[in-house]
Amino acid sequence: MKVGPGDTNQNNQLVIRATGLASTSHPNQTVYEVACDECGHRYGANGCDLWLRRCPACGGGEAGEPLESSMAQPRHLAEIRHTDLVFPHQTNHQGTYFGGAAMAEMDKLAFLVAARHARRPFVTASCDKLDFVAPALLGDLIELTGQVRMVGRTSLIVDVELAAENLITGARHVCTRGAFTMVAADRKTNPDRLPPSPDAKPEFAPSPPGYARTLQLVFPGDTNHLGQLFGGNAMSLMGKAAYIAASRHTRSDVGMAASDKIDFIAPTREGELLDVIATIASVGRTSITVAVLAEAEDLMTGDRRKVGEADYVMVALDANGKPTPAKPLS
Repeated sequence: MKVGPGDTNQNNQLVIRATGLASTSHPNQTVYEVACDECGHRYGANGCDLWLRRCPACGGGEAGEPLESSMAQPRHLAEIRHTDLVFPHQTNHQGTYFGGAAMAEMDKLAFLVAARHARRPFVTASCDKLDFVAPALLGDLIELTGQVRMVGRTSLIVDVELAAENLITGARHVCTRGAFTMVAADRKTNPDRLPPSPDAKPEFAPSPPGYARTLQLVFPGDTNHLGQLFGGNAMSLMGKAAYIAASRHTRSDVGMAASDKIDFIAPTREGELLDVIATIASVGRTSITVAVLAEAEDLMTGDRRKVGEADYVMVALDANGKPTPAKPLS
């Protein structure tokens, strides 16, 4: 059985790196090498029993101490979703989604999962091999889902899946999956061990029809001189979420007829996560009213607050761009 390289930092704190090599005894898991915090001996362990193994050389070490169940994280912190659309500027000359753009979105999602899990800053250390098994086409919905799979002392591994969905037919396929090793950026000044991986592992199941969740990290270029997200950027994201939710519900082209109301309740600050969720509120003969809620989250503290809400009226369109009966609510 091959064991990939592991390492410790200058404080003798465990750092785990994914090797991409499968274990012969656990074919669905990756083999890791860990270093005992007491004697420095290195030994192989699988993700499933990493924190339950004691050092075979000295019989101790913090890496072998079992974790207390009271430290387990709630399920909702293990998974995060992001939906988006493939626009022309994100495609190549063949009309398919750029692989680099996909990797950037996956890396961003891995950061969000890691930051929400530990409430600490992270940087990407490595990524397992990515196999693009199917393309995402121009106009497709892409949905990214991530979850924490394994946690070390100052690093963790996040599994990310990117799937594509045809908004008209509903046909869905997985484009790629990857495992991202994220390392705590403050590990030199913060010796605390990361929280353990959640007991309950969510599945990469598709989100329900008539639903969209869009995420945006607020970077300096997105803000005004006060360090707050531009209202126009927020409205653009909310409108996109409304379009996705309406299209997934009625499975036809849709157009925006009106924004009934848009209320900005509080600002979204630089460095925060803007979490936009759109759901179907009501359906008329050809119109669909989508309720959109926007919340801001401080990734370091977990504090969330409502920053905006809006109602958008979307109209179902046929192949000729004319209003067509919308699918009623079930």
